Amino acid sequence: MSGEVILGISDLLPFFIQFALAVLVGALIGIEREHARAELEKSGKIKDHILGPIFGIRSTILFSLLGFMFAFITTFTGESVFIVVGLIFALTIATSVYLSNVFITKHTGATTYISVLVVFFVGALVGFGGYANYIVAGAVSIIVTFLLALKRRLTTFSTKLTNEELMSALKFGVIAFIILPLLPNTPIDPWGVINPFSVWFVVVAVSTVYFISYIMLKEFSHKGILVSSFFGGLINSAATALHLAAIVKEKKNLVMTAAAGICVAMIASMVSDLVVVFFVIQNIQLILLTILPYVVGMAVLVFFAFWDIKHQHGEGEKIKLKSPFALKPALEFGVIYLLLLVVSSALNMFLGNIGLTISTVVGSMWSSSTVIFSLANLSKVGVISFKTAAQFNILAVSVATMVKCMWVNFSLNKGFSKKVLYTMIATTAAIIITALIEFLFIIR
Repeated sequence: MSGEVILGISDLLPFFIQFALAVLVGALIGIEREHARAELEKSGKIKDHILGPIFGIRSTILFSLLGFMFAFITTFTGESVFIVVGLIFALTIATSVYLSNVFITKHTGATTYISVLVVFFVGALVGFGGYANYIVAGAVSIIVTFLLALKRRLTTFSTKLTNEELMSALKFGVIAFIILPLLPNTPIDPWGVINPFSVWFVVVAVSTVYFISYIMLKEFSHKGILVSSFFGGLINSAATALHLAAIVKEKKNLVMTAAAGICVAMIASMVSDLVVVFFVIQNIQLILLTILPYVVGMAVLVFFAFWDIKHQHGEGEKIKLKSPFALKPALEFGVIYLLLLVVSSALNMFLGNIGLTISTVVGSMWSSSTVIFSLANLSKVGVISFKTAAQFNILAVSVATMVKCMWVNFSLNKGFSKKVLYTMIATTAAIIITALIEFLFIIR
């Protein structure tokens, strides 16, 4: 018939991919809820599912699909009333079940009730479509599942907080969420060098590293060094190295653990570099040109990290924890960053053509991710070639690796400095040699 619309497999495939993703994000949270219920039953705290999580894996999948379908219909018809109806429907079902449970059992815990509402919104995000929405939906479901799984540990941690720690958290919130947004994000000097927002962001980044490290060390003692080093490396590996140096300065027995922490921080930093180029800039060509040196460098770091962990000492060492709000070292680091910024800008003005090299070297002393982000952008818009950007990326990560030898000197521990020096030299050499082979013999 002339008016008939024929849908092929290619038209239905995107729908079924979204459908499957909605099932997965719902199932992720549901699995954790089922596990929590089973744990409570084993402990004898609940019987016959009377108490505990009132929504299981089937419920969370269905709530996710509910959000998905209403969002999909909204997108298909262009009528926002459908998503509003879906939300009211989900709220009615979840609230009815929750109130019934409260009435029968007198148990007022709302964790699972809130979780299923989050699941509805996650499913709706998938239904609205778009790569960014898929990433957000996946990230939210993982974070929610993680928080649910850590419920007991978070409860225990919060009840043990001291007044000083609470005040430190508030102070950190002030510098990160009140002062930082108020600062101008434009240069304030005639040469366009000093950006108050960027400089203060360095202070916030260092404070964040110290804050995360404090939490990990309090919770896991010296074992928390590796965990905090990874998260610190994602934020800023230079600040993490400075903090590890401070730990070694106080506890000499933790040299090998801290050295492994430096390796872990560098691995996290390299992962962060690749994520920036791949997901933020979406520069596939640059990834292909730089992935091999990065992988070789990370392999060397993994080897040294395992070696250091195997030979670590101080397993029973107790670390004396100071205030989690470390503003003084953060400000000192910020001053160093500002000086490096001014010096590199001055050299750029006077030396002209080699400015990109100077900016890459000096910028990587603080953050290779920032430099690589700029290089990836320049190559994507055609200002520099992909090969040039890749070569400068290798320079940036090499400088960022070697500069750790400078930051660890603040430990005033020659053994620690020497250990890190050998590791960083081996890693940098592996990266550069791999890059030379690649650019001289593979890529022409």
